[in-house]
Amino acid sequence: MCEFDGESVDPLVQALAGNIPNEVTTIWGRCLGFPGVDRRDLLSEYFERCQLTTTLFLADQPEASVNEILMALLCRRRLGEFVKLVQTNPRPPDVLQREFRQMWEGLQNERPSPGEL
Repeated sequence: MCEFDGESVDPLVQALAGNIPNEVTTIWGRCLGFPGVDRRDLLSEYFERCQLTTTLFLADQPEASVNEILMALLCRRRLGEFVKLVQTNPRPPDVLQREFRQMWEGLQNERPSPGEL
């Protein structure tokens, strides 16, 4: 079973075959018609043929994209780290505000990848 976010399975197949080809072969390698990971076009076709339409969402936020969820997780992590740092080493209000803004601005340029967090 594999769930993806998007209209096409191609980005998923590219990421799976490019990053974890051995695991893909271990998981799907004994399935009928599995073409292997060398021909990604055939692997994409295989995934498309095996797709099932379902109304069951496995995420608690079915309207949110993977990228939105990853950014939310990253923001939560960074804020937690910031709070912990401030609790162990209090700062004057102006320094606290400046450091918070730096943290926030740094988050604007980050884009975590799936599996990174």
